[in-house]
Amino acid sequence: MALTGLVVDVCHGNATISPAEKHKLPVIAFRADMDALPIEETNDHLPYCSTQKNGGKELRKRKKRKTSTSQPSSSPKASEDEEDDPQASSDATGGSVVSTDESMEAPVMTLPALSTITTTTVRAPPAPGATAEEDDSDSESSTPAAHMCGHDGHMVIVLGLCALVVCKAHLLPEDTFVRFIFQPAEEGPGGAMKMIEDGALVDVDEVYGLHNAPFPLNSIHVRPGPVMAQEVEFFIKIHGIGSRGPAPQNCVDPILAGAVVVQALQTVVSRSLSPMDTAVVSVTQFRAGDTNNVIPHSALLSGTIRVFDLQVAETIKNRVSALVHTTCASYGATASVHFLDGYAPVINPPVETRNVQQIAMDMNLLVSEEGLPLMAAEDFSYFLQERKGCYFFLGTKDLEDEDKTRALHSNHFDFNDKATPVGIRVFLGILQARFSCELFSAEELESFQLAMERILINKRPQVFYP
Repeated sequence: MALTGLVVDVCHGNATISPAEKHKLPVIAFRADMDALPIEETNDHLPYCSTQKNGGKELRKRKKRKTSTSQPSSSPKASEDEEDDPQASSDATGGSVVSTDESMEAPVMTLPALSTITTTTVRAPPAPGATAEEDDSDSESSTPAAHMCGHDGHMVIVLGLCALVVCKAHLLPEDTFVRFIFQPAEEGPGGAMKMIEDGALVDVDEVYGLHNAPFPLNSIHVRPGPVMAQEVEFFIKIHGIGSRGPAPQNCVDPILAGAVVVQALQTVVSRSLSPMDTAVVSVTQFRAGDTNNVIPHSALLSGTIRVFDLQVAETIKNRVSALVHTTCASYGATASVHFLDGYAPVINPPVETRNVQQIAMDMNLLVSEEGLPLMAAEDFSYFLQERKGCYFFLGTKDLEDEDKTRALHSNHFDFNDKATPVGIRVFLGILQARFSCELFSAEELESFQLAMERILINKRPQVFYP
C-alpha cells in the first residue's frame, strides 16, 4: 500500500507561482484517492501517463530518481541539491521532494516546451488491508487483497486529466497553475488531513474530487450542502457479576443489561432529535461469554453513529452515554462508554456546486440530487473545510450491469471503464470554466471520447494524442 501522497503541479512555462491571494485566477486542485497503488508505480505513470506507445498496462522502465527529504519545520529550507534543481519543490512540509534526474531515459513523447511540472510527495499514513476479490474479469490485484471501491478508477481519471493538461500546458493562463493531489489512506486512518498538514493545499484556492457510485452511467449526482456524513464509533463495556447458568440469582447479568441497552438506543434518534435532523445509530457488535452454561461477568457492545451536523453528533453522544449508564444501573451493572470521532461530514459550498452542475448539464450529462446525501463517510471533507470546491458522484451503472458489479465494497465490484472519459471531461470542464480558457475544442473532446470507446471495444491499450 502507498505510504506517501503525491502532489503534481502543472503550469504555463512562463508562469510565476506566487501566493494564492495574488492570483487573478484561482489555483485549482483535483484529488484522487489511491489506496491500492504503490507510490513508485504512480511516479512511473507521471507525468507521461498517457504518452506511451504501448499504453498503460506496461510500466516504462526508468532510472533511479534523485530524492531529498526536508525535515518538518515552520520555515523549511531546501537542500543544496534542491536549490540547484529548478524542478524541485518543497511546498509540503516534511515531505519528500522528487525531481527528474537528468540521466533518466527520455520520455517517449516530448512535452511541450512551455510547460513546467513540479512533483512533490508528502507523507501520509498507510491504508489498511481490504477485501478478497470474487471477480471473473481478466484483471486482478497483484496482491491478494483489493479495496473494491473504485479508487483505481479515480486514479485513472485524474492521471488522464493530468496527461491532457500537460499536453496543453502552454495554453494555461500564466498567473495560475493546476494541482493534482494523489492521496492514500482514504478508508483509514485518513490521508487527507496529513497531506493538508504537510502542505498539499498551499496556494490552492479550490479543490475538486469525485467518487464512483452505482448511479446511471453518464450521470453525476451532486448537491450543495451535506453529501456525506460524519462517522462516530462507540464502544460500550458493561460490567456485571458472573455466575453459573443454573444459578442466575447469584449474578448481575451483563447480557440482560446489554440487551436492554440495545433496545434503548433505538430511541435516541426518534425521541432525542428534531424530526428535521437526520441521523443513524446502529449497534453492530454484541459480544459476551464463550461458554454455554456460564453467565459472563462482562459484555461488549459497539456500533456507529452517522450525522450531518456536528452539534447533533454531540447531542447523540450525550444521550447514548446517559442511556447506557442509567439502564445498566437499573440492572445492578456498571458501564464505560467511549466514542471515536471519524471523518467530518462532506459539505459542498453552494456556488461551486451549482457551477459543477451547470458544467455537467452543458455536457448533456444527467445531473441529479437523487440518493444524496449518503450516510457513508469520506475524508475529502477536510479539503472542503480548508478550501472551496465540490465533491460529486460519478455514475457507473450501465443498463445491462448487474447490481453487484457496481455496488461499492461488493466482492464482485468492478469499476466501469466507460465512466473514465466522463469523469475526465467533467474535471476538464471545471478547469476550463474556472480558468476561462479552452485547452481542448469540442471536436478534440469528441475525438477523445471516441478513442476511449474504441479502447473499451477492442480491449487493447491505445493512446489519445490531442
